Amino acid sequence: MRPPDEPLVPRPDIDFTFFMEPPFTGLYWDHHEDGVYRCVRCEAPLFDSADKIDIGAGVATYGTSAARGAVIATGAASDASADPAQCCGKCGLVLGHWVDAQGGTEPPHYLVSSAALDFEPRGN
Repeated sequence: MRPPDEPLVPRPDIDFTFFMEPPFTGLYWDHHEDGVYRCVRCEAPLFDSADKIDIGAGVATYGTSAARGAVIATGAASDASADPAQCCGKCGLVLGHWVDAQGGTEPPHYLVSSAALDFEPRGN
């Protein structure tokens, strides 16, 4: 487990505005194994595989978080046209962002960077 005060090493393939890798490149965008996605920094459970949805975004997408408070909003987006960034409720690591999708064809969902997640198969 990475200490909460240890920064993540910057990577050129991640957009740190929302901590997102380019679409269709992350480890978990097309991952379908049964289990729990945990925070890469503090190992808190964030998302259950049963809540993973495919909207064609090319990044790990979830309809809900694993538990109340597991994922929290930063409070404001970095610019007026963007969706608020979402963080781990335990350690504050930026995970991605929430898309409300009001009036759209998609359900509300979390778009999450694979670099912010570890996966634990069910039963381990």
